[in-house]
Amino acid sequence: LFEKTSDSILIRIKAYSSCKTGENLLFTPMGVINITDPELLVVAALDLCAEFEYAESNYIKVPRLRRATAWIEFRIIDTIKHDELIEFACLPIHVGYVDVKPKPYTRAVFALIEAAIRASRIKPYKDIGLMEKVSELYDSAKKYLEIVETVAPSSRYALIANKIREKYL
Repeated sequence: LFEKTSDSILIRIKAYSSCKTGENLLFTPMGVINITDPELLVVAALDLCAEFEYAESNYIKVPRLRRATAWIEFRIIDTIKHDELIEFACLPIHVGYVDVKPKPYTRAVFALIEAAIRASRIKPYKDIGLMEKVSELYDSAKKYLEIVETVAPSSRYALIANKIREKYL
């Protein structure tokens, strides 16, 4: 969340103290917001063998993703704790970007993200015995993967869809 103040723009990040992001920001009061291709996020979120390479940031001692198309380096200027949830007020200190070729819009990206969200929820619901919800998530994920395979066959999106199907369905 971006917030304009009288003399600057702040970024507000909310994270749980028990999650990796919260732990890192509490330990090192600076960070980088990486802007990447959506399919990289899907692959990483589902642990489908995403290999991340890092590069030095320009002004802080926290690395950025080498494949990021843009990044915002920031310092934390305030921390507000709400039980387990922590809100970090961050001051941007550098915005970097690389020239990228525009990509045409494809429904495959949206469908891939939605399929990944649903597929990633199947195991937790199965673990607590909510089989009706598992069935609903399974059917929904399959439908989104079918969209990917219909609108972008033989593409990198279809390859990721196959990985999701193999690992979760």
